Amino acid sequence: MCPNPVLIHVPHSSREIPAAEASHYFLTNDEMETELNIMTDHFTDQFLSAAKAEYHVLRYKYSRLLVDPERFRNDDAEPMADKGMGATYVKRHNGEPMRRLSSQDSERLKRTYYDPHHKEFADVVDNMLKQFGHAVIIDIHSYPERPLPFELYPKAARPDICLGADDHHTPDTLLELACLTSEEVGHL
Repeated sequence: MCPNPVLIHVPHSSREIPAAEASHYFLTNDEMETELNIMTDHFTDQFLSAAKAEYHVLRYKYSRLLVDPERFRNDDAEPMADKGMGATYVKRHNGEPMRRLSSQDSERLKRTYYDPHHKEFADVVDNMLKQFGHAVIIDIHSYPERPLPFELYPKAARPDICLGADDHHTPDTLLELACLTSEEVGHL
């Protein structure tokens, strides 16, 4: 049973890459540390301790450098795949090679890390829909102050808080409440 229909999703806070997968990367330890520092959503874990008591929290256990759970599984549908950053990254933030993966390696990584995370996500949302008739998903990210070389929209605004919403999935009242709350703390 879910305590309420709110799922807090934290997809990019982990720095973990299982030791068994480390051999696929051809980065030095210092290069890997730099890449993890740049690509990890820092401070997003701070939302977890406050949210765990009231909301269902789902944190992806692994670094996005292993498999990014927020990319489309199929590279044909993923715009970032053209930059070597589909669900299974092969390039670094600056476009330099990070690892070489065969299609079989990529598929194995998705089956092992991506698919279980998405199944857990779907199961939580399905339970919320059954229990409450709706679900609110809050995705927690942090952004660097300046755009990174791979970004599709480097000139876009870089707000302290980004409220992702769309006409189909986001009720106006929820968006208004999020805007008011953000304004109250001076971040919008």
